[in-house]
Amino acid sequence: MTATTSGSFLDTKFARLIALALAGLAAYVLYANWAPEILETVRGKPIVTVVDVSAPAKEATPALDACLTRRVGDVETMKSDGIINEAQYASFKASAIKLCQAQN
Repeated sequence: MTATTSGSFLDTKFARLIALALAGLAAYVLYANWAPEILETVRGKPIVTVVDVSAPAKEATPALDACLTRRVGDVETMKSDGIINEAQYASFKASAIKLCQAQN
């Protein structure tokens, strides 16, 4: 018996080389754009920076204080209930502080 070929371009070695080149190009573009984030993730370091809450605010406003009390309190409640762990707590708390500072 003889093998028959379909004659499709997609079955050729040239098409496979083009696909490999496109995959390599896509990987290069992703790495070029997000190399620091990829390296930090691979190393296991958190990408989100933690804000020091113990530092006094430059300008204390009642709306900011109320927002911080409510949002950070919610995060602390989630931690005490066991919903989030230590790493998530730091990230959530930093996000809550940034949110309040952006709103006020």
